[in-house]
Amino acid sequence: MIQELSIANWSPPSINKLMGNHWKARDIKKQAMDYIIACAMNAKIKPVGRCRIVINCFMDNRRNDESNIEAGANKVILDALKNAGIIKNDNKQWLESSTVIIRYTRFVPEVIVEIEEI
Repeated sequence: MIQELSIANWSPPSINKLMGNHWKARDIKKQAMDYIIACAMNAKIKPVGRCRIVINCFMDNRRNDESNIEAGANKVILDALKNAGIIKNDNKQWLESSTVIIRYTRFVPEVIVEIEEI
C-alpha cells in the first residue's frame, strides 16, 4: 500500500541553507520539519516498517541547484518522518530507497511524498 503525503505551498530548502550550526540553519530545518509533521498528522499517515520513499518536488523556481534541493528534501523530509514516528529510521535496515524527483511548475510549489511499505 502506498500512502501519499501532500505538503502544499512548500519547497524544500537547499542543503546549503541547512549546513552549519548557525541558529538560522537550525531554525530553517525546525520550521520545515514542524510543517511536514503537521501535514502528516492531518493526512493521518500511518507508521510503516521497511519502506521505499519517493519525494516528488514541484518547484516554481529553476534557479536552484537541483542536487542541493535533492539533498535538502531528503534530509528534512526523512528526519521529519522519523521524528513523527512514521518511519522507524532512515538507515538501510528500514529504508530500502529514497528517490527525489524534481519537476517544474508555473503554479504553487508542492511536495508529494509517496511512502510504500515493503
